[in-house]
Amino acid sequence: MGKENKNLDKILFLFTDSYPCKNSGFEYVFLNHEILALSKVFSKVYIFPRNYNLDTFSLPDNVECDRLYPLFFNNKLLRALFLLRAIFTSSFWSEAVKQLKYGLKGSLRILLWLSTAKHIQSTLDRYRKTLENNNVTLYSYWCFDVTLGLVRYKRSLEKAIVISRAHGYDLYDKDYSPYFHPFREEVLKNLDYLALISQNGSNYIEDKFPKVEVYKKVHHLGVSDPLKQISFHPKSLILVSCSTVISIKRIPLMMNSIIKYAELNHKKSIKWIHIGDGPEFEQLKSHIAICTIPQNLEIDLKGRVENNKVRAIYLSENPSFFINVSSTEGIPVSIMEALSCGIPILATDVGGVKEIVNEENGHLLPANPKIEDVVKGLEYLTGKDWANLSSNAHLSWKETWNAEVNFQEFADEIIKISRRVC
Repeated sequence: MGKENKNLDKILFLFTDSYPCKNSGFEYVFLNHEILALSKVFSKVYIFPRNYNLDTFSLPDNVECDRLYPLFFNNKLLRALFLLRAIFTSSFWSEAVKQLKYGLKGSLRILLWLSTAKHIQSTLDRYRKTLENNNVTLYSYWCFDVTLGLVRYKRSLEKAIVISRAHGYDLYDKDYSPYFHPFREEVLKNLDYLALISQNGSNYIEDKFPKVEVYKKVHHLGVSDPLKQISFHPKSLILVSCSTVISIKRIPLMMNSIIKYAELNHKKSIKWIHIGDGPEFEQLKSHIAICTIPQNLEIDLKGRVENNKVRAIYLSENPSFFINVSSTEGIPVSIMEALSCGIPILATDVGGVKEIVNEENGHLLPANPKIEDVVKGLEYLTGKDWANLSSNAHLSWKETWNAEVNFQEFADEIIKISRRVC
């Protein structure tokens, strides 16, 4: 590509799962801040959500949402047609041979990725003049099938770059059953920039693809300033957790550990608050109903809570510690939010958790802890200077997980990449 033409507008095409819809969950937490930074450095931003409804967040004036793009994913007939066409491509057969051990499920995934890539081509064709007459950045928020479509379409453009973030299950094969991401090497070779949310993710790419040169960097996500920190309860221990109730979060292990801790510390007033529901939530409630709960332990299952109200609960309840015993993680937003309020953390050493939790702001548990490990972790933390832990927790958020700082740095980096490549 030639030198950047400074007279051309800088346009961003952002592909998401559901943002800017209000049911976008995880994406909303980060993109609602990131979009503000992106809108400042790009003259125009187009958002392409895979799932869409009319209940959306307000967007900056120069940000526009494409409502045609998601129609494809809800049209079974059209998807079937694209899948059928993909079967007769050499791209499908060459990848299917590589992934034979995953059987029919693997072949179906390859077909789905190819059909999405073809849809990306059709979508971007509608913007062909914009793409040809401006400096364009194609940005996939998840490193999935959309990213494949973008790197393939880029071949036909003179002034465009493709970037992608990579988080957790869009990065680690073990988190994505069947355990592979089709065309991964092709995507990595043709990306102009890969933004990892953790050093653990960056190391994973290097270890898995040692011969592939990937232009990448760690760009941490972040959460906003709650403008207030919690206060300490000297006479009671208040524990809080926040997650979907699914098997990988190991909520029963957490509950049984807290019950055991309460039994061992029967003179101490203890409260456990869990925020979040999910497929196993009713099972959790039924289990608690038949358990023998120590008299000194109160359990408060909040169920589903809107994300923008989670920290209000923290500031109202003033938790002593935040607990996470997940079997797998990227870098949890729940921990970022807890740190921002000054809540020390007890968490399993999985994924990128060690990049956010340390002995200064909490304590790491083994990746696969037993009940006694969690109990010992609680005993260890309760024996430390809570005020110092809390102060360090907020400081670690301020220095590393501040949304305003992190997302502006990311937006500025994209512009630099665009100048380098275009």
